[in-house]
Amino acid sequence: AALERKVGQLTMELDLVKKTPRLRLVSDNENLSIVTGPKPAPFDGDVR
Repeated sequence: AALERKVGQLTMELDLVKKTPRLRLVSDNENLSIVTGPKPAPFDGDVR
């Protein structure tokens, strides 16, 4: 019974460890943005 409890505890800890880095990465990098795509058209100054 003790072994089954230990396996359950380690399983829950492992699930938590797997989820935690993802949440931390999002909060650490929330101010960083990488925008990719075609370059904007050149501006010729003729905007009305």
